[in-house]
Amino acid sequence: MKIFKRIALLVLILCSLHSYGQRYLTRNGEATFFSDGIVEDITATSNELVMAVDITTGEVIAKVPMTSFSFKIKLMQEHFNENYVESHIYPEAVFRGVIQDIDPAVRDTQNLIVTGTMDLHGVKREMQTSVKLLLNENNIYGEAVFPLAVKEYKIKIPRVVVKNIAEVVEVTVKSKMQLYE
Repeated sequence: MKIFKRIALLVLILCSLHSYGQRYLTRNGEATFFSDGIVEDITATSNELVMAVDITTGEVIAKVPMTSFSFKIKLMQEHFNENYVESHIYPEAVFRGVIQDIDPAVRDTQNLIVTGTMDLHGVKREMQTSVKLLLNENNIYGEAVFPLAVKEYKIKIPRVVVKNIAEVVEVTVKSKMQLYE
């Protein structure tokens, strides 16, 4: 069943890129968030980020299942999914946007801007951040680091742990995408 969901997700992502340009894809990108808390720091990582980029148009879509984030302490993972992001109701985070001014001919790191919509916890918000891309013949290596304000996505933090979780978490996305033909 899990493989069927992944295949369906891939088809959806590829169909959402409207042009017939050069498309790159990964199904195992990395998404990490870091919360600099007063009592303790919290880090969680997912290696199930699915991302597609069309370098002709700059269109990008990225999705990550919320239950795929792994924490050092399993109880944190349970609280994250059940109480904070409510992954049974909001199973994934989705970003759709456009990377500005990609030059497909440049085979060096390009520092670019991506603008789009983040859909998290049932809330869609416009956002803009910088992204580093390195293109070669068959791959794109990408990385973006951006702040995410928990309150803006209506994620409620109980008073008891409010000092443990930062109001703004740092999100890092890394991927190696392969040419999709």
